[in-house]
Amino acid sequence: MITVRVEGIDAVQRLLAEAPRKLARATVHALNDGAVHARAESVRLIGAEWNVKATDIRKALTVRRATVAKQESAVEAAGGRGKGIALASFGARQTRRGVTYRLKKAGGRNLVKGAFLATMRSGHRGVFVRKGKARLPIAEKRAISIMGMWQDVIDAVSAEAQPYLEARLRYHVSKELER
Repeated sequence: MITVRVEGIDAVQRLLAEAPRKLARATVHALNDGAVHARAESVRLIGAEWNVKATDIRKALTVRRATVAKQESAVEAAGGRGKGIALASFGARQTRRGVTYRLKKAGGRNLVKGAFLATMRSGHRGVFVRKGKARLPIAEKRAISIMGMWQDVIDAVSAEAQPYLEARLRYHVSKELER
């Protein structure tokens, strides 16, 4: 007669009982990693095309993190399609004819005739034009918003983020199961 004894069945039952909780935690970690990676990739792609600082892009793109209760993470552009970025952020230079700036890294410089660079009391630096012949009122010139720039690269970011998310999920599941 052969006697088979199963040892460690308690550990297997404990592992199976904890599996849903561990999978949920691994999913949350992977989703958050994926969102942070998507934001970094967005900053890289926008910065490669547009003449704007990575810091300004990063500030405008926020990561909404996942939780165990709400397993959803997202990268959102702050401000929506509202105000564009101040032209002064695009390497604006004062000339005798007005102010020149460069929107895209590959493009040339553009001129806003009669415009001037000014720093407000708040410290904000902008490109302004007069609304009439009088000294005041003045209006600030703005360019495209971060949301508009992001629309150009969102498909490339989504295509690159999916395989990254799957790899991170595999990594975090294996780490949770090792615990």
